[in-house]
Amino acid sequence: MLKIARQTQRIVIVDDEPDFLTIVQTWLEPRYELIAFTDGDGLLTQLDLLEPDLLILDVRLPGIDGFKLCQRIRADRRFQALPILFLTASHSDLDFFKNLEVGGTSYLTKPVSRRELLGRVMSLFLMDQGMRSLGSMVMGAFVAGFGAALGLIATSLVSIVLTAVTFWRLLR
Repeated sequence: MLKIARQTQRIVIVDDEPDFLTIVQTWLEPRYELIAFTDGDGLLTQLDLLEPDLLILDVRLPGIDGFKLCQRIRADRRFQALPILFLTASHSDLDFFKNLEVGGTSYLTKPVSRRELLGRVMSLFLMDQGMRSLGSMVMGAFVAGFGAALGLIATSLVSIVLTAVTFWRLLR
């Protein structure tokens, strides 16, 4: 399938609280394309078509819960590297560890501030970009030789860290 490059990153959020979705939408839509679902079953039927760059999942959902939803998504090889942020009212340590167990990338608890959510989303996108760049460079090392590739990897890692620091300072 031919992929057309998008200008903005696409975030898909699943949360059963319409008021919360409205708030998150006002925070994220100026910077990102946002698609919202109120249950996990709706997401599962359309995930292939959506091609998200990030998923934000609530833990407690009608029907399939966020943890089972994450497991089903991770079972599909195409979505194993997709960043998944759990954003939930649950402050339980058990839920935090369950998030790690099922393949969550990050975990935030409600109530959440605009700054905290935007910072976490930005850091997840930076981390994802850095991992993709690093993977490309490592593959290049096998083709071009290790010396030059290792220098590029080190330079790229420094660049990623400096970019993350810059974003952090902007959010402060």
